[in-house]
Amino acid sequence: MIFFCWNAGRKGQKFQDHWKKKFWGGRRVVQLSRLEALHAAGFIHRDLNFHNFVMGTGRTAGRLYLIDFGLAELYRTPRTHQHIPYRRNVPFVGTPYFASINAHMGAQLSRRADLESLGYMCVRMLAGRLPWEDAEEERSFTQCVHDVGCAKMSMMPQTLCRDLPNEVLSYMRRVRALKFSETPDYQSFRQLFRKRFKKEKFSWDLEYDWTP
Repeated sequence: MIFFCWNAGRKGQKFQDHWKKKFWGGRRVVQLSRLEALHAAGFIHRDLNFHNFVMGTGRTAGRLYLIDFGLAELYRTPRTHQHIPYRRNVPFVGTPYFASINAHMGAQLSRRADLESLGYMCVRMLAGRLPWEDAEEERSFTQCVHDVGCAKMSMMPQTLCRDLPNEVLSYMRRVRALKFSETPDYQSFRQLFRKRFKKEKFSWDLEYDWTP
């Protein structure tokens, strides 16, 4: 497997410009489909980050995989499909930089949390960093969870997505507005990025720089 390193955005401006021009639209569509499949099986991932999306090799070099389900859990009962109840004072779970605001607030997670995490990944790839990143400052995990959570809660989507494509801002606004047990409209989210992909006149050939 070829891993997307979580610090991929620090490869330099040339890499960032190339990524912005070619990869973000199509990749987001595929990641959304992977999430939808996981959610359709009754699970939420709860720890989406760059380490957990990998590319295949050889004959599957153009295929994106979602991995590492160690923190995944059921969000509905298998037999009745009844959604789990909303709870408070739930211990934090996930990667602080990409976790949803609800994760920081100690709320029970649901499908909306995975989609919000995917949005932060998108911002990270396009902007090169997230506003709450501070690589030089050493903090305990607990302090990091607190500080990052405060930064997210105080930052409006239009500030987070400043200078990014309008589709990213629209996506973040919509996923943050989702209700706890609401079924996300995955198709409309995919269509949002597909339109941008077509607008940029990209080719859906699934060939990337690392594809043999």
